[in-house]
Amino acid sequence: MNIISSSVIPDVNNSFDLGSGAKAWKDLHVSGTAYIQSLTNVNTTLTGNLTVSGSTFLGDTTADKVNIT
Repeated sequence: MNIISSSVIPDVNNSFDLGSGAKAWKDLHVSGTAYIQSLTNVNTTLTGNLTVSGSTFLGDTTADKVNIT
């Protein structure tokens, strides 16, 4: 196992992927803020508080189901 003890920063913005459709990473462990531009085909359960700001779209009226309790 290799251990990285510094930031991993690409030399060009928005040009490289981490993993692929055929070789995906299993889990993502994040401490702090995760900046994610978009999520596609996500089926998840969130526990705790979810804070959303800005324009937010949760599914559509014909095909998706969104439960808010």
